[in-house]
Amino acid sequence: MRVDCHWSDKKLEDMTERDWRIFKEDHDISYKGSRIPHPMRNWGESKLTRELLKAVKRAGYKKPSPIQMASIPLGLQQRDVIGVAQTGSGKTAAFVLPMLSYITRLPPLSEENGEDGPYAVVLAPTRELAQQIEHQTVKLAHYLGIKVVSIVGGQSIEEQSFRIRQGCEVVIATPGRLLDFLKRRYCVLNQCNYVVLDEADRMIDMGFEPQVVDVLDAMPSSNMKPKNEDEELDEKKIYRTTYMFSATMPLAVERLAGKYLRNHVVVNIGTAGKATDLTTQHVFMVKEPEKMYKLQKLLDRLGNKTAIVFINTKEQEPSEISLEGFRSKRYNVLVATDVASRGIDIPGVAHVINYDMPNNIEAHTHRIGRTGRAGKTGVATTFLTMQDTEVFYDLKQMLTQRNSPFPQNLPGTRLRSLSQERLRVKSLYMVSAERWSHWLGMMELVDTEEDSYIVAVALPLGLPATELYTYCALSFDVYDNNNIPSVIPQRGASTGIFILAVGRASYLVPIGGAFKASSLAFLSTSPIALKLKASLQRNNSICTSFSGLPSYVNR
Repeated sequence: MRVDCHWSDKKLEDMTERDWRIFKEDHDISYKGSRIPHPMRNWGESKLTRELLKAVKRAGYKKPSPIQMASIPLGLQQRDVIGVAQTGSGKTAAFVLPMLSYITRLPPLSEENGEDGPYAVVLAPTRELAQQIEHQTVKLAHYLGIKVVSIVGGQSIEEQSFRIRQGCEVVIATPGRLLDFLKRRYCVLNQCNYVVLDEADRMIDMGFEPQVVDVLDAMPSSNMKPKNEDEELDEKKIYRTTYMFSATMPLAVERLAGKYLRNHVVVNIGTAGKATDLTTQHVFMVKEPEKMYKLQKLLDRLGNKTAIVFINTKEQEPSEISLEGFRSKRYNVLVATDVASRGIDIPGVAHVINYDMPNNIEAHTHRIGRTGRAGKTGVATTFLTMQDTEVFYDLKQMLTQRNSPFPQNLPGTRLRSLSQERLRVKSLYMVSAERWSHWLGMMELVDTEEDSYIVAVALPLGLPATELYTYCALSFDVYDNNNIPSVIPQRGASTGIFILAVGRASYLVPIGGAFKASSLAFLSTSPIALKLKASLQRNNSICTSFSGLPSYVNR
């Protein structure tokens, strides 16, 4: 065999590290972690059992998607996994197949062990998403004799508890309803050592983190870290296996992972927080009274195709009857809110219309992810008004990355990303507590590529010159020196810590002891430095704002 041939022409045993690197680049797969197995190229190389492969074939899965290629080999090793992938990328099968493989190696349920509860639990943020996961899981589990039960709101508690008592290997639930069942003793998790958190970012965003934590704590397996990685991998059977899947990777998800996952691997497909490349995006700057007219024009051109219209407020979510009518094409337009945007999986949605823009880019990503799924193209149209300024910057960044057009009259796109702004503000509190390592780690997360940024310089007053230089270097080397006024605390100045944050929006937060502007020597003559100096001399307030700061900074 020619050594320079493409990886697709090689047998598995002939693959080199270079071939695997090219394979991962071709499928936009990246990892973060240690001892990571190679991805699978096709179902035949997946190491799934013969019964599971038959179930895969009967369910109609022809070729694994990138998230399935990357995460299934990890799941078969019972590794903890965080999967970050675009919406509509096949995440459900990516965690269901390893879960079923794990269950097939356990003793069959009987009257004796059936009373100890399920072997695995899948948590989802909404009833609709839980039911969709149940549907896809049943398709695969049916051929293996594995029973699946969903515990969600809107259905009879008595009927669901009866099905649980009959025995099942898998429970798929929303966090609140499952916690209610646990408290009432309708369900126990005495032998559950496998848990999946689907749409983990949305669960946290919807305020379900306390319920998720309570459910995890109700499981018998420990989440305590072993002394070293070898011990962890060798004795992993005493630990819980945890899967977390998400379309984005906010700090809240990282925090939860740090507490409950062991030696986990992060699988990234593409860029977290972007929509599928099969979706064409159109964004229009409109006035509020114009929305209905423009919506009507879009729907007039829809024909027999299906569309979802997203709004921000609605008295009642779509009922299961209306959702089923939409799935069966009895209706071709569904009006929904963000809850439904994470819950419905309907093939062939041609057009998603954001009648109201959500207040964060993650929700926007999940909304437009309802189209352009399973290899089919789709269109997403968004109406923007001046009430949506918080997301202008992030939206422009998303459109620019995908080479999509954006309105030339879109104002405020030089505003900082709200999430980045919060990150910078949070860094101030880290410094106030003298948590220097946390502060430095956080500053690494701050995006310094944007047009508008804030630089945080933390200086303990009265430090010797050598230590002062070290603190300055840690900050100055990362950022644009031209926009940073040099600051020198004079000897004898009040002890304490202050933070100087300078950028196109600039502010100062003095912390601890009296703070006097006279204790600073400004070596920079830039306009922003002179403005800062003059303001400090006039006002020693806790937070001095100069331009364009979000209101919460001044609270």
